Amino acid sequence: MITAITFLSITLFLSLIFLAILFNKNVELQNKLNETLSKMNQEKKNLDKLVEIEPGDSGIMPNYGLEYNDDVDGKNVRTPFKVTYEVEIIEVSKDKLKVKATGFTSTDSIGRDPKRKSGIIKFLEDKWVDKKSVEIVMDTKKRRSIKLAELGI
Repeated sequence: MITAITFLSITLFLSLIFLAILFNKNVELQNKLNETLSKMNQEKKNLDKLVEIEPGDSGIMPNYGLEYNDDVDGKNVRTPFKVTYEVEIIEVSKDKLKVKATGFTSTDSIGRDPKRKSGIIKFLEDKWVDKKSVEIVMDTKKRRSIKLAELGI
C-alpha cells in the first residue's frame, strides 16, 4: 500500500512538472505569435501606404454575383451567375471606389451570351464598391507610379 501511494505521488509530481513545462512552451509560442502578427500588421500598413489606389488604376472584381431575370410562362425566374469584372478606378474614398467596367469574363452561360454583354458592363458603370472587393492590377503604369512614390517624386 505504501509503495502504491509513493508511486502515485511521484507520478503526480512528474505530471505537474510536465504540465509546467508545457505551459511555459505555450506562453513562449503565444508571445512569438503576437510578435509575428504585430510585424505582419506593420508590413501590411507599409504596403498599403506604398500601393495606394489612385484614379486611373486598373483592377479586377472576381466572382461578382449578378442575377438574370427572365419571364418564363408568365413567371419571373431569377438565375444567378457570376462574372469577373475588369474595372477602371474613377474616384477613391476612404472605404469605397467608384469604378467603371471595361470588360468581364464569365464561366456561366448567361455571362457568356454576347447579347447580354453591354447590359452586364453597364450594370457597373459609375458605381461605388467596397475597396476590399477590388484587386489592383499591377501593370507597368502602376509599377512606375510605385517607383516614383518610393523616390518621393
